Amino acid sequence: MNKVGILSIGVIALIFTIIPNAYAEDEKNFLQSIQDWFGSLFGNTSDDKAYQSLEIEKTVEKTSSTKKAILIDQLDKDFPNPILQDTIKDYFKSANYELDIYTTDEITVDFFKKLPSMNYDFVIIRSHALAVWNEVPSAWIFTGEKYTEDKYVSEQNSGYVSRGVPFRVSTANELGFEEASKSRLFMIGSKLITEKMDGRFPGSVIVLAGCDTMALPELADSFISRGASQVVGWDGLIDSNNNDLVLRNLLKQTFLFENGVQKSVDIVNEELFHIIPHGIQLKYASTGAISGINPQT
Repeated sequence: MNKVGILSIGVIALIFTIIPNAYAEDEKNFLQSIQDWFGSLFGNTSDDKAYQSLEIEKTVEKTSSTKKAILIDQLDKDFPNPILQDTIKDYFKSANYELDIYTTDEITVDFFKKLPSMNYDFVIIRSHALAVWNEVPSAWIFTGEKYTEDKYVSEQNSGYVSRGVPFRVSTANELGFEEASKSRLFMIGSKLITEKMDGRFPGSVIVLAGCDTMALPELADSFISRGASQVVGWDGLIDSNNNDLVLRNLLKQTFLFENGVQKSVDIVNEELFHIIPHGIQLKYASTGAISGINPQT
């Protein structure tokens, strides 16, 4: 019998050996068993095995229904809240999301530029922010990147990025101008989101957990123009404790109680209005598209 005939018999035998157990094993193990059998026939090098493992991982990833979420915690250095991070992990895990967390020093202008292309379905930006009423009104989101005059020069000159001092420093009256200037950070505004970000959000929900993020419509509009389906943020100044309390309750309503984002915003505003100062509220903007968080979204 020639080699082709032997190989054919071997393949048939393999199918009848492995198929009955396929339902008792996960997809990765099933694919691995096939790879290992062919490797034993023809001989694998260590490089071959590494390549095969990579291909198996890619196959499993493509067939997974798990969604992706990200917590961009720019406040982690100024107002660390590991309990909040753990709670957010639990909420997303309950909804079958994989959560990535990035903290202050990782959050640069370049990081924000590539954010849409990272394909996150749910984005939380816990950050210092401020609204600026000038010839190009917008709310601005702080990065964790220290400001220097000689970086992002063209972006600075074109109004894509700016510099700012977080509210806690600029109003604390604890530092003089020279000392406060050392706390300057780069900020991004709606113009950078609209014109300079890479790729598009895949119908993402964007939660802007920072001061003034919805005091003006331009920031939310820029995220929607970049592919977001829903944007939530504050219409005024909010302290970190209340910001975290409301964020936690918003996610609880959305994921544990399975309300849609807009309904969750309404519930949280109604339940917590008595503890939020000066009538500050969460605001909501949407394209009217379905984000797919749950059936009631």
